[in-house]
Amino acid sequence: MEIERKFLINKFPDMTAYKEYNIYQFYLSTNPVEVRVRSKESDNDINYKLTFKGKGRLSRQEYEVNITEDTFYELLSFVEQPPIYKILKTYRLANGLLLECNLVDYKTDTEFMYAEIEFETEFLASQFDKNSLSFLLNEVTYDDYYKMKNYWNRKGNAL
Repeated sequence: MEIERKFLINKFPDMTAYKEYNIYQFYLSTNPVEVRVRSKESDNDINYKLTFKGKGRLSRQEYEVNITEDTFYELLSFVEQPPIYKILKTYRLANGLLLECNLVDYKTDTEFMYAEIEFETEFLASQFDKNSLSFLLNEVTYDDYYKMKNYWNRKGNAL
């Protein structure tokens, strides 16, 4: 089960990043089940995942499997639009949580940024005070417009 809150941001926080990644992702399906394919590359590693996500906003079922680079590119051949490109920076917060900040489609007309914090329980998610991190702007956890699958669909319709 994935439990996370999502916020808009307008810059990466002035903190030391724990890890940084370049991500390329695309979707084979967005409804009723979200089927995402992703490559995630850091300085010394790259992995490929196929992810299935159920319905939900704060909480939803998620299942991931590793795939090969060949499989990634074979699946990419099924879609008619380029993958979403993201720069992801991960930060460790003082309370032990991880903050993931994303810059989406850098240097394009659709560039935007968001941050996610994943929680162990819905109760812990509800207790988090967004004001404890000044760079977190509007919360968009419950706004479907900001789901990446919907961004993918909008991006494809714009082509």
